[in-house]
Amino acid sequence: MPPEDPGVSHQHAVLVQQPDGGWAVVDQNSTNGTTVNMSEEPIQPFVPVPLRDGDRVHVGAWTTITVRRG
Repeated sequence: MPPEDPGVSHQHAVLVQQPDGGWAVVDQNSTNGTTVNMSEEPIQPFVPVPLRDGDRVHVGAWTTITVRRG
């Protein structure tokens, strides 16, 4: 089991399925923020950010999730 990332809470961000079958990430007003594709600026809390195939969602100290469709 990988080590737990100390910068990620259990309510940090959620993935929400969109009507077109795609996904969006929503930061839940996390302390450390959520970024997409290594952006310098975190996404706004509670605002869905649509994701495309290959997008990388970064949360916490070292956790990165890569979105893959199909």
